[in-house]
Amino acid sequence: QIGGIREKVMAAKRMKITHLIIPELNKDDFEQLPESVRKDITGHFADTYQDVFQIAFQQPPPKV
Repeated sequence: QIGGIREKVMAAKRMKITHLIIPELNKDDFEQLPESVRKDITGHFADTYQDVFQIAFQQPPPKV
């Protein structure tokens, strides 16, 4: 879990970043932000490094 979600999202908006990978434990923090702060930002939530890798490189989940 990380702190300062609001500040990180606002900094991303200033840099015109539209996709953020956020720890799963911070999902509620992100969703509680006002719509005006979340507007134009897509939050992707990750629990493990493999989740981050799949999100970042858009890899489909491995077939089992």
